[in-house]
Amino acid sequence: MRIREVKGKYYVYLIENGDGGQRRDHYIGSLEQIVKEYYDMKCRGRDLNPGHRLERLDNVSEER
Repeated sequence: MRIREVKGKYYVYLIENGDGGQRRDHYIGSLEQIVKEYYDMKCRGRDLNPGHRLERLDNVSEER
């Protein structure tokens, strides 16, 4: 992963190796946007592993 600064704003790129060993950067989003989304998920109590959350919900519904 790479973070670049352009005119005072930061952008996140995923670095992958392409054909022939060439490096390719894929734009993910602005760092501000990524941090905000992560913060919103943590503050609202969302689990970052959705499959794990579903397993817990299945267990609760079986007990009722």
